[in-house]
Amino acid sequence: MKKIAFILALIMMMSVVFTACGEKESGGLSISTTGAADSGTQILTGLNGESITVPSTLTKIACPSPAAKIILEALGAADKLADADAAEIIFADEADAGSYSGSAAPVVSIPLAGSVADINTLVRLVAKAAGVSADDLVSKITNVMNVAQVGSSAYTTRYRTYIDLGSGKTVGTGTYVTEILYATGLENVATMEGFGEMAEADVVAANPEFIFTTGSASDYLNNAAFAEVSAVVNGFVYEIAEEDIIYASSNISNAVSQIYEKVSATRGDD
Repeated sequence: MKKIAFILALIMMMSVVFTACGEKESGGLSISTTGAADSGTQILTGLNGESITVPSTLTKIACPSPAAKIILEALGAADKLADADAAEIIFADEADAGSYSGSAAPVVSIPLAGSVADINTLVRLVAKAAGVSADDLVSKITNVMNVAQVGSSAYTTRYRTYIDLGSGKTVGTGTYVTEILYATGLENVATMEGFGEMAEADVVAANPEFIFTTGSASDYLNNAAFAEVSAVVNGFVYEIAEEDIIYASSNISNAVSQIYEKVSATRGDD
């Protein structure tokens, strides 16, 4: 506990250095500085580089993307949420963006976040659309990641970990989830690129030392097939909220904190 407290204090003192204060997250999806199209509009640059002209003050924002909705609420702008048919701008996941191509409002297509920097960029874009500051929320995400990275930097080994997103779904390389695991001192047993599936037999063969699941921990702890898996033997199977890990939103700060807390409690002075 003293070690964690020291790390937290260190990160808070350094937050002014780590906190992003510009309009672009290095290494992430970029957005441009808002420019005026005319006196009543503004120009946003979407996550895929498209120029989007919207009213200078947006009061109706549709978020069929769960990540965008979570972020808008975390920014304190939930009162701007609106249905897509009444919105002035629509934030939709890339896979669903085509469904809104006939909408009167411009559509911001949100690609899969490959990193936490990508998530911070989305936070800034949603905040700009809502007319509020993103700094506090970006700072929170950045600082939580820094705490985990500093705290795990001395680990000599990385524990193998399986992330269960439900119905056999998991996540592999090239995603923000793998970055979170690495930051907390873990190694992902899933090796496919992006989101995919991993058969139960393959999970057992990988013998993860930690399991985090959006379902019930008892599905593993009481499952004979996993009886000899290290995570089950040691009781290192933990439930994690779906909204904290599946959606690339500001809620990842909850996931990072929970995962780091569980892992660091087993590390001793390592």
